[in-house]
Amino acid sequence: MALILISTIVDAPVSTTFTSVLGNSSRKIIVPAYFYPSLWNTGSMEYYYWAKLFDVANRLGPQLIVIVNPFNGPGDMVDPYYSKVIEELIARRAIVLGYVYTKWAQRPIEEVLGDVDTWFTLYPGVAGIFVDEVSPEGSETVVNYYQAVTSKVKSRNGLVVCNPGTPVRNPASYNEVCDMVIVFEDGLTEYMRNRDIVREAIKSVKNPGVILEGVLEDPDSALSILEEDGVKVVYVYHKFYSYNELSIHIDSLVKWVAQPSSNNAEKTSALLASPYLLMGITVALSLFLALILRSVDEARTPRSTGKVLVNLSHRLRV
Repeated sequence: MALILISTIVDAPVSTTFTSVLGNSSRKIIVPAYFYPSLWNTGSMEYYYWAKLFDVANRLGPQLIVIVNPFNGPGDMVDPYYSKVIEELIARRAIVLGYVYTKWAQRPIEEVLGDVDTWFTLYPGVAGIFVDEVSPEGSETVVNYYQAVTSKVKSRNGLVVCNPGTPVRNPASYNEVCDMVIVFEDGLTEYMRNRDIVREAIKSVKNPGVILEGVLEDPDSALSILEEDGVKVVYVYHKFYSYNELSIHIDSLVKWVAQPSSNNAEKTSALLASPYLLMGITVALSLFLALILRSVDEARTPRSTGKVLVNLSHRLRV
């Protein structure tokens, strides 16, 4: 049973244009999968977490983004179990990112760039890098630091997801260096307290993402709030600070991704883009114009007053 669970793959092309995937309007789940892939131990929770992620990847494909983190980064050598889970996720068309921390632009840039190279060397299947502990300051020095990271990742044709976990200053600069920005990573209470600020951040960066922590129950309400604020990339987690478990709300997240959006603006845009609606509007306008022209022609055509009077007289007699 275990081997079947791990090796069941939906037939689909493996190649994906990752930037175009992030640029579309579909919802996505981003999972910090910081738990070891104990694939040999079928009774362990870690085995269950990865088997569950494989199942989710089967259903969502590139709408699932998984961050892998063997050793606070890539480590110094290949871990065959991480190679296996990365292979399994890619075969299901999920997007896999390697974890690299930056200490808010205080970590030596040579170490960061070295980690980027190591990721693509040890695990060539990763689609890009999840850049953590990103400074939100937006100064020229900070932006240049992250530009160097991005240049290194892009030289490997990779995707760059930046995680300041808070609204950034000078968002235009981050749009130049990041394919996605996690604008908030904290609890729902803190989110609501700073909602106006976060909303502005969501509007100002491309592909904004939110990671909500400490949500023990009612994830649907949290997801409704995020959807209302225009967030399409999310993770709702039941604990704070540690991602050593898979969210207990993973099924609710999958359901949210799969269901149609209730965003009115998005619905309106989709409706207006419908060729059937445009065809209907064209036909209706044509009929309306024809009726107007007919009325004008009838108004210009002389009528027999006598005939009208005769008809009227007949009706009065009846």
